[in-house]
Amino acid sequence: MEPDREDLRQTGREEEDKPDTSHSRRGTLRLVLIVVSALVLVLVLGVGGLYAWFAVSMSKANRQPGMDEARQALREALPPSSTTSSRSSSTGTSGSTTTTSTTLAPPIEKPGTMNILVIGADRRPESEEKWGRSDTMMIAHIDPQADYLSILSLPRDLRVNIAGHGTQKLNAAYALGGDGLAIRTIRQVTGLKIDHYVRVDLKAFEAIVNEIGGVYVDVDRRYFDSGDVLLRINLQPGYQRLDGDQALRYVRIRHDQDHDWARIQRQQQFLRAAKEQVFSWDMALRIPPTVGTLMRHMATEIEAREALRLAWWSAQLDMNRVKQVAMRGKDQMIDGLAYVVATDSQIRAAVNDLMTPPPDTQPTTTTLPDSADRSPRNPSLDFSDAYVEVRAAGGSADQVSSCWRFLADHGAQVASGAKEAAPRDQSEVVYPAQMERSRTAEAARVAMALGIRTLREDNSLRHVVVFVGRDFTPPEPDATLATVEQAQWRYASEKAGLALEAPGWLPRNYDFAGSRAYYLATDAKDKPAVRFTYKLRGDEQYLGITATTFLDSPAASAGEQVTEAETTFTIVGTADRVERVWWKRNGVLYWVSNTLGSALTRDQLLDIARSASPIESL
Repeated sequence: MEPDREDLRQTGREEEDKPDTSHSRRGTLRLVLIVVSALVLVLVLGVGGLYAWFAVSMSKANRQPGMDEARQALREALPPSSTTSSRSSSTGTSGSTTTTSTTLAPPIEKPGTMNILVIGADRRPESEEKWGRSDTMMIAHIDPQADYLSILSLPRDLRVNIAGHGTQKLNAAYALGGDGLAIRTIRQVTGLKIDHYVRVDLKAFEAIVNEIGGVYVDVDRRYFDSGDVLLRINLQPGYQRLDGDQALRYVRIRHDQDHDWARIQRQQQFLRAAKEQVFSWDMALRIPPTVGTLMRHMATEIEAREALRLAWWSAQLDMNRVKQVAMRGKDQMIDGLAYVVATDSQIRAAVNDLMTPPPDTQPTTTTLPDSADRSPRNPSLDFSDAYVEVRAAGGSADQVSSCWRFLADHGAQVASGAKEAAPRDQSEVVYPAQMERSRTAEAARVAMALGIRTLREDNSLRHVVVFVGRDFTPPEPDATLATVEQAQWRYASEKAGLALEAPGWLPRNYDFAGSRAYYLATDAKDKPAVRFTYKLRGDEQYLGITATTFLDSPAASAGEQVTEAETTFTIVGTADRVERVWWKRNGVLYWVSNTLGSALTRDQLLDIARSASPIESL
């Protein structure tokens, strides 16, 4: 049957007023660097006749307030008392004067090796501050000779000495003295020669994503936070097109157990997706307004020629050659203020990492793995990590007792809740989805095993609650993992109206964590889609399996191909980071997506894909 459009249309978030998100934009500028570079490359190749227009637009960014001070600071010699030894790039072009040419053709050649300081500034209209605040500070090291880009994010609360102002947090340098003082302070701290400087308004990321029409992202899990204290977000798992606001929240959220590490993984995933999709056939039509949007939010002394060289190089850069570098430090309260305190050796280690190329990787074999190497999953249902409350809600005493006993027999810690006053015709599993106490995956497993199809979020709860209604049918006491998962796949197939294939093998320790049937928004007609999510037990790593009739989805991108029994499997990613394996059969596009941390190998993903067979044969 057709999925209900009102229930299943992919919206990505609840319809509610958006709060001010300027505070949530910290740390996103690393995304702008490569995404915008890729956009500019399309401009050069697709509409090269507009180079003169681009040069004029770039010159506006060159003339923004503060750029004269930035040029002066860039020309100054590196102080001899820097924390680390001086590290200069080989062919940087700092100190050049602003010129605009409308006659030269775009220069398609490699840029020089350089260090670019990028600051994200947030100056609110009602503020009386002269410069505003620097909420993001990063150094991008560009090395075309070794063919890599590395990015060092500097902690905004890093305890440093600011010339003329004593000991302060690093982000105070921009607030106290603008672009020039920020450049001088960061050079002093890192010992790095800074060749170029970019200041971006923190509204840039959201605006650019909207200008390009959104970005399709394979969201790995349920992301929900009410926003009462932390960043508000509301995304369902599955492949979907994110607009600027949604994308910003997705790359900023860090409320799970992996915190900043998971956030970096999401940012890298988004970068790869944006770079992959930016070359769509109609992108040239969107480039002029996109570049115009960027110029309204950016100030830099980088001239048009250098920007185009950076664009040409970075747009072709393999994402496996992009490094994220972290600076280690210790959180400390000093005189009532929260600082990040890093030692000289910790700062040197971060700078050394920034300047070190990522390791070369060898290509993998193009042969299919031997299916005999698969390790079987535990066939038993295991709820030993679950706490479940069972409440009577119209179901008989026998129904409630059988539910309680089934869960307990399979290892769950079960509690009996108060009887509900109002009886229900349908049983429900209710659970909290708030990220710091989410029980989404746990609730999905419980509902699947009990055969309950109605799940509901209630963030006033602290654990999973089963409401046993009049319709409850006790599961077979000897039910296995295979039988309940097959039933879930059949239910999803019927709800989506798709003749699905389900995997016959999955890696050990990956538990069912939810499924959904929904409509996937496209530029033409919305397409039905099904997403199954599996969670690595004890870790925030999620494997995804997607099926849709959106056959020309960006997910079906180029990659290594292997063929078996007339089916071609395409492996997307790099040697050490396979993102997904996709294939098409009977008018349906399928893919298996790796976890954010690339926990699964190429061979494991291929084994999942090649084990898929029609549900009717299960």
